[in-house]
Amino acid sequence: MRLRMFSEALPIVDETHRVVRMGSGMRIFFRGALAASIMTLSAAGAAHAVSFGVVGVSSSNTTATVDFSYDGIDTLTIDIMNTASVSPDPIVTGFAFNAPTDVAGISGFTATGTQGNANWFEFLEPDDINTPGNNGQFDIGATTANNAPNNFNSGINGGSTNFGIAANDTGSFTFTLTGDATFLAGLTADSFLSLNSTGGNNAFPFAVRFQQLDDNGVTSDIAFGGPTTVVPVPAALPLFLTALAGLSFASRRRRNAA
Repeated sequence: MRLRMFSEALPIVDETHRVVRMGSGMRIFFRGALAASIMTLSAAGAAHAVSFGVVGVSSSNTTATVDFSYDGIDTLTIDIMNTASVSPDPIVTGFAFNAPTDVAGISGFTATGTQGNANWFEFLEPDDINTPGNNGQFDIGATTANNAPNNFNSGINGGSTNFGIAANDTGSFTFTLTGDATFLAGLTADSFLSLNSTGGNNAFPFAVRFQQLDDNGVTSDIAFGGPTTVVPVPAALPLFLTALAGLSFASRRRRNAA
């Protein structure tokens, strides 16, 4: 019995080493592998983080690294590491990015890892969130500015250094978005990062505001950046292709046998 079950789980090979029949066990394996790889690919596509750096307009020493991810449902997670080296204690006090037009609002916002998590405020105002020095307008922003909840027109220009992201620290922020559920489910991180700022001297998908600098007269700066590399192929893709090939082979053998 054990030998018979084993033989049904494998392709049957004749003396010329050609596969002449695929057992039901192997077909089940290929179908299971296909389903698992599709699920893995879907999850990887929806939740993969896009990482990139930003560099200051006034000083190349004003830098940060950004990890930007979307869960495929309604939540953005943005991690910003302050890597600036232009003073003993450079502070990130705000950031801004863009959103697809059908994102209707923000129903939830959290900040962690900063010097004052409860003192960060978010806002959604399409093409109306300003940056210093006429460097473009964005759709979504967050800042430590005390007047941010009531005066989004100031954008991320100001900001209190008491509550920002300190040098070598990482602030983590989540935005829960509202809108049509089907539309939101179709978004990825790239849906946001493929959109540039408008109406200014620069056009980038992401901006970070720095204060408390000391770099040859530069005391504050705005840094821009965005992804420039192709997203790597998910590890599940080879399994997906193998499963497809296996099912195609099994189907072809059944047709030939008929």
